[in-house]
Amino acid sequence: MIALGKLFRTTAFKLSLVYLVIFAIGALLAMAYFSLNLIENYDQRAVLALLIMAYAGTRIVSAIRSFQFHGKIEQLESDFKRVLGAIDEIKSRPVPAIVTQVGTLRRHGEMKAYLDLFFLSVIVIICITKLYR
Repeated sequence: MIALGKLFRTTAFKLSLVYLVIFAIGALLAMAYFSLNLIENYDQRAVLALLIMAYAGTRIVSAIRSFQFHGKIEQLESDFKRVLGAIDEIKSRPVPAIVTQVGTLRRHGEMKAYLDLFFLSVIVIICITKLYR
């Protein structure tokens, strides 16, 4: 839990979250909400909602695939530590900095993917509710 607190305090992580929320996902969320509210014709609103949901669906699949990728990185990280332990080098010197950097980058990627998945699911919910309005 301490590592997660350190992760939230890093400037790079905060800046990447601001970029993700404001520019990437926020723009899509605002566009979906306002455009679906302004279109009065149901057929046009349905087509736009389906296009937005198709885009969000592809991004959701990409976020889910990134979880699989992060799982493989975590497995490689643990295997590397196990191999170092088997060689008995881990007792004579600390774990190389690259291992801790990889772990930090993996956690950053996982948190971004969780946020991406959350906002994309909100966009899909908005589209579904606007279809039944």
